Amino acid sequence: MADSRTRHGRSCARVYNIWAMMRQRCNNPKAANYVDYGGRGISCCPQWANFSVFYADMGDPPSPGHTLDRVDLHGNYTPENCRWGTVEEQQNNRRNSRKVTAYGQTLSLAQWARRTGLSVDQVRHRILEMGMTPEEAFAAPRMSWVQRPVLRKTADGSETRLFDSIATAAKATGVRRESLWAYLKRRSDALFAGYYWEYATPDE
Repeated sequence: MADSRTRHGRSCARVYNIWAMMRQRCNNPKAANYVDYGGRGISCCPQWANFSVFYADMGDPPSPGHTLDRVDLHGNYTPENCRWGTVEEQQNNRRNSRKVTAYGQTLSLAQWARRTGLSVDQVRHRILEMGMTPEEAFAAPRMSWVQRPVLRKTADGSETRLFDSIATAAKATGVRRESLWAYLKRRSDALFAGYYWEYATPDE
């Protein structure tokens, strides 16, 4: 009888390798990534100890770019919890992939970054550090747009200093550019880094 790995041709051989690697990372403490799978309690369902059963349940990947993915990353390898996913889908499903809901849609930071043209770091910083809502974070212009002069004043008004932009002020004084931008956006009456700050030119 033909080997089940080759009975269905080259694609079945690839599925066999995927199945074998799944078994290794769940059952073999010497496997390089065992700590992230078997080491934290992830297991394969008993029926998938047989490759033929696994193949009957999962079939062939839709494309060479698809690999085995678990829907619930805390769950086991079972027919109900597994699918063929692309690399992007798996990255978006990682344990450390933060999801953000905006405009009625929930996506990962990476997906929102691609949609808005921002970097992941910009999106993360605006939401997590600057306290913007997701909609505000996505709508805010890139920081490089701010070329308006900035004026810094002491609390008693006895000393002022003019900077040609937020970036220049941040570099000269050591404050975070994003934090200064957020302060100016709020038009706060509070001190920031020991001073009052304002744009030196009015809004257009």
